[in-house]
Amino acid sequence: LAEMMNFLAIYPSMNFEHWWTLNGWSPHEIAGFALCVALLSPLVVSAAFYALQRRAIWGPWVTRDFTCLLPPGALLRALALCDLGFLNYRSPSFVAAIIVSVVVDVARNATVWCSILGILGNKWYALKGGYLCMMVTTLSS
Repeated sequence: LAEMMNFLAIYPSMNFEHWWTLNGWSPHEIAGFALCVALLSPLVVSAAFYALQRRAIWGPWVTRDFTCLLPPGALLRALALCDLGFLNYRSPSFVAAIIVSVVVDVARNATVWCSILGILGNKWYALKGGYLCMMVTTLSS
């Protein structure tokens, strides 16, 4: 249910490249920001999974807690737009907040799938549960 609600709000928040344009950044600079996101995402996912794997010796509760307690990136992007994007022209803190929110969203979505597949232990149940979650999130977005 939480993923369904997240994906209902994620589509409008994925226009952050347009938000950067409205904030005064040029397309060349926005391409650099996108490259930064592309380089940071695998590193953050690897670090998050390494840390979660080290903590998961007692069970899958760590990935569930990380998934449930970390706010969605869409919420962080909305807060950044309202608090920084509208008030400051060419704000570096706005760009940093958007990049952090995208990287957090990547890590959160990866842990959602990891926790779904980890909790449903049996391969058949994990496959059915994964497809069910994918169907619900696709219908929501």
